[in-house]
Amino acid sequence: SPIHSQAAVTVLTSIDRHVDELRDSLSLNESFDRDKAAQLAASLENLTEHLQLDTKLWLNRQPTGFKDKALAATARFAQEAADFHRNILAGESLAQLRTESETMYDTWREVHGYISLSQDEDRIHLAQLAGEIGPTMVEIRTLVQQ
Repeated sequence: SPIHSQAAVTVLTSIDRHVDELRDSLSLNESFDRDKAAQLAASLENLTEHLQLDTKLWLNRQPTGFKDKALAATARFAQEAADFHRNILAGESLAQLRTESETMYDTWREVHGYISLSQDEDRIHLAQLAGEIGPTMVEIRTLVQQ
């Protein structure tokens, strides 16, 4: 029979939410493939380290007005990727990993905006890296959102 008490509905809704939070914090969400997430995160960490070095080389060869901001964003992205990888391996909750993946994605969009301004051989190489990082970010976001 349907529940007619608003107070009871509110309590049951709260219990459902807490059970979901507990499941996430205990990593009981069976649809989350932590091993695959760790592999993707390791790949992303390597790619971001490579990107950071190549961005430094590009901006040292071709000074721009945004060099400091671009280097800071790229360093932040590499650090976020390393932290994300470490947190997956440490068993961090899915809810926390979701938040981190969204932050990483926002930083990636900022970094991509800078590297898209590169030219000549730098542009070709950085575009190749972006072509690997972008799909890896999408896979990570998809995995943690399930």
